[in-house]
Amino acid sequence: MRKGQQGGGRRTVATALVSAILASAAAFGAPTPAEAKTPCAKRGDETITRNGVARVFEKDATRYACTYRRNRAYELFFGQGTFGYSLTRLAGFLVAQDNDDQVRVLNLRTGRVRKVPVQLGAFGAADLVLKDNGSLADIRGVGRDPVRPHTSTLEVRRIDSRGSLILARGNDIDPDSLTLRNSYIRWRQAGVVRGATLR
Repeated sequence: MRKGQQGGGRRTVATALVSAILASAAAFGAPTPAEAKTPCAKRGDETITRNGVARVFEKDATRYACTYRRNRAYELFFGQGTFGYSLTRLAGFLVAQDNDDQVRVLNLRTGRVRKVPVQLGAFGAADLVLKDNGSLADIRGVGRDPVRPHTSTLEVRRIDSRGSLILARGNDIDPDSLTLRNSYIRWRQAGVVRGATLR
């Protein structure tokens, strides 16, 4: 009886361990074994970014986004911008794609696209962060410095439930310093780390 009980206990522990490993893999952005069999998780295509529910990848110089569950790929705009190739960010089921004159936020569950315009004459985003509720922030050039024409004047902008707001402006902003943690964004200006909330 003891051996049988011990064997059952071991199987229970092993089952719990496997479940915990799968849950950890999902939490850290790795697809489950079932999800890994879908074309959305197909190996061989270059993965740009992914999480536990979706993946952005490139195939034949074209960028796509899809969810493991629906397994439908959406083609994304992908081109050369002022600061390099256009930026793509993934948060939950949402994908943000910078298109120079606007940021498109694609909902991978519904296929709907929300267009977030940028001011006239602004350049493509140098950096971009996205929350899973659709709020975003970016750094982009808005003009040349008249004193130093080879440098750009940059702006840090946030767009959330409160609307659009310019948080900082200057030619001393680090163009790729934007980070998001929970609901707090940070960037560097004149060597100083600055921050704001993103609802």
